[in-house]
Amino acid sequence: MKISAASGNELHRIPNLIEAVRERKPTSPVELSDWVRHFTGVRIPDRPVCSGHHAPFEMFAHQVLQRPSLALWLGPRGSGKSFLSALDTHLSSRFSPRHETRILGGSRSQSEQIYRALGEAVVNGRGDYGGDAAAIKRLLQNEATYWNSSSVSILAASPKSVRGPHVPSLKLDEVDEIAPEIREASLGMVMELRGARASVLMTSTWHRLGGPMSELIDQARDNAFPFFQYC
Repeated sequence: MKISAASGNELHRIPNLIEAVRERKPTSPVELSDWVRHFTGVRIPDRPVCSGHHAPFEMFAHQVLQRPSLALWLGPRGSGKSFLSALDTHLSSRFSPRHETRILGGSRSQSEQIYRALGEAVVNGRGDYGGDAAAIKRLLQNEATYWNSSSVSILAASPKSVRGPHVPSLKLDEVDEIAPEIREASLGMVMELRGARASVLMTSTWHRLGGPMSELIDQARDNAFPFFQYC
């Protein structure tokens, strides 16, 4: 829905039109790109830089619209992996009541990357139609809660913390730094709930040959799960 060309008789309806756009869940790549731009001000690149790589928007749209059970993103540091994962987290939370997401990194600071990006993208984000911070009820140090009872929280990288209650969404940030046994244990938390399919998103740089990321890339190239690479 585009409102930039509203006639004089429609001007009084613009706030209602904006709210209607805000509350309508994107169901296509175009709607998704427009929603993110209108309510966060972020324009996600839709062309790859290198031959054989994916465009950031391609992998983001696949994650949001297809919601794969397991997916792997490979990208360099500072390229926006955590930021895009945070946007996906927000969209799942604000459009699916009582949706729960857990974030796990190889260290406390890595676990906080996606959570901090949630604040940057949503709480501080603003597009030409305004922002979407009002969807979040509280943004605390370790947990975000939404007015529709969705929640996002950080997990410690320990065997005990990853054996918590079942949730539909799990974000594994810098998975190359997460011990494989903790990563595998965390997958047991994820299951379909309240109509939301179980989904795990793993994001990382590739630090070392023979490490966890090497193993995961080999599995992905054997078509075990979707794999996206960009620079």
